[in-house]
Amino acid sequence: EAEANNPIDPPITLASSLFVKDCPFDLPCSCFGRHGQFTINHIDASIIQDAHHTSAKYPKEVSEFNTTELDEEYKNGWHAPFVKNAPIQMALTYCEEYEIKANKTIQLIGEIKDLFIRPELLEDDGFINLSKGKIVAINGLDGYTIPKLKERIAYQRPKNKINLKR
Repeated sequence: EAEANNPIDPPITLASSLFVKDCPFDLPCSCFGRHGQFTINHIDASIIQDAHHTSAKYPKEVSEFNTTELDEEYKNGWHAPFVKNAPIQMALTYCEEYEIKANKTIQLIGEIKDLFIRPELLEDDGFINLSKGKIVAINGLDGYTIPKLKERIAYQRPKNKINLKR
């Protein structure tokens, strides 16, 4: 199955992820190893159960790939594994983290270094159409849904004549 490797041109493109603060290992070193690398992989409907199980808290010596039917994949010399056949795969390096005391989580910020997208998800204008890939979105801690693109609307600019409603 072919896929596009789409290099990221902006000087820094960021993504974030949340982790429960009381995980059984120390962040960020254990998650990213000595290279400071990690991946974020979008999932499709076919692997919801296994993807959900990756949230289970195992000791740091246990890989989520050993506890699920998910397969790891390595690309472009990246040290952190991708989820094989994930429709969108992002390679990131650790930038910083923020503790969110209200819900005892840590928001990790990473710089996107590489991006792999299934070609059939890309529109001619570069838009990534998640609906075409049946990409799964999480709703809360245990709900999964498949979003459907309703409409694309052009970037908005102020109208020439402003009518203030009173």
